[in-house]
Amino acid sequence: MPMLHVTSTAEAIRAILGRLQAQGITEIYAVDITPQWLPVFVAKLLVPQLENPEGERRQRYGNRALNKVFQ
Repeated sequence: MPMLHVTSTAEAIRAILGRLQAQGITEIYAVDITPQWLPVFVAKLLVPQLENPEGERRQRYGNRALNKVFQ
């Protein structure tokens, strides 16, 4: 991914959301988690449509995922 030249976390999130939406991704959850003391921008994005689409799994589930399913 090319470097983003932004001045805030909100601006970075908007730029990334725009790129994802341009590719047809519609379900995106974003949270600004930038610590006040850190001079960088930090965000957590959850994009369910990017997680192993049904029928296109490249690897099987790991032990942690299987344990969670069968609890």
